[in-house]
Amino acid sequence: MVKLLSLFRTSESGWIKVLDLEGYRGLKNKHLKGICNKIFRLKFLSLRKTGIAELPKEINKLQDLETFDIRETNIEHFPAKSIVLPKLVQLLSGGGSSHGYPSHGFTAVDIPHRIGNMTNMQVISHVRFCDGGEDAALDLVRLQMLRKLGVVINGKQQANILLQVVGMLSECLMSLSIHISDTGDVPDLNNTPKIFSPPRSLASLSISGKIGGLPTWVQNIDQLSDITLCETFLSESDISILRALINLRFVRLLSDSYIKNTLNFDKGFRSLEFLTVQGSKISTIHFGHRVAPKLEKIVWSSTCKMEALKIDELQGIKEIELHGDYDRDCIRGSIGKNQNNPVLKELNPSFQLRSSSIVPTAGTSQTSPNERISMQEVAAKLQRIRDAHLRGN
Repeated sequence: MVKLLSLFRTSESGWIKVLDLEGYRGLKNKHLKGICNKIFRLKFLSLRKTGIAELPKEINKLQDLETFDIRETNIEHFPAKSIVLPKLVQLLSGGGSSHGYPSHGFTAVDIPHRIGNMTNMQVISHVRFCDGGEDAALDLVRLQMLRKLGVVINGKQQANILLQVVGMLSECLMSLSIHISDTGDVPDLNNTPKIFSPPRSLASLSISGKIGGLPTWVQNIDQLSDITLCETFLSESDISILRALINLRFVRLLSDSYIKNTLNFDKGFRSLEFLTVQGSKISTIHFGHRVAPKLEKIVWSSTCKMEALKIDELQGIKEIELHGDYDRDCIRGSIGKNQNNPVLKELNPSFQLRSSSIVPTAGTSQTSPNERISMQEVAAKLQRIRDAHLRGN
């Protein structure tokens, strides 16, 4: 890294727009200061999975920065009272667990003060609400271009603030991820402000952590196509809220998302295509007559023996994946009754579903793999430039 920074000259560093340091554990704070001072025209900077635990105040010099990735680092807050990166489009933070996984191991950076001044922001995933940080949280409502929001909250008060933010971003928000800390009281996501508009354009919703029931306002989001639930401890009545959603295509019920042993789909779910039931105590899944006519694939793993899977009348089913111990005679018999003859796959019971933690958002600046420059590539390229320059002289 020292060799890399020694190659930079003010006149030579302007062409560097992308710097991807992901996985470089030798990165130190002094190196990051040098980057901010010498490569200040950066548009993309990734510190993901590096050894960085804090950011230098010089980070504010990156005034052209559009994407800042600090996922899976130990960074908990920004260095100054405020950070103003006027061109920032994506702030990526958080780590310790994957999308939809238990929230108790998930960390994120505190919401930066004056974040509302960064009005180009389209993706914030994830930031942490802080005690006494109500003003910073409510500043999010000024970001009327925001498409994706991921937050970590703790307790009822922070949940109430989040609901205010969501209601005031109802015209633009397309993806919402909520991680709930298990150290506070159980939040009620139905405790909406008197004036509240559900995010009508929301297509993706993820909730990880115990809640006092699935929010009923979800049933009014016609565009919702993807929902992930984890450790929510929901009842049958909560799941039934989802059945009327006309565009719901993907449902993921992960660890402890549901409290009963039997999961019934008795009606609705007319657009459902993929169902994942993972790491739960569910032993029976039952589909009624004319339910989920477009369902193509079921992935099911359980901490107990899977005893029954009634899919006789599923019209579109093509594939079943089972992970763990199951009643072969009963489940294979049920699968055999389906006229589509769906494929049965038996995989390792230690299987874990992995989900992409960031989804490109329409209108967001993207960088192709060929445009990314790693630390090693930068050093090598600059050395060639310098050698060629010296030979020319």
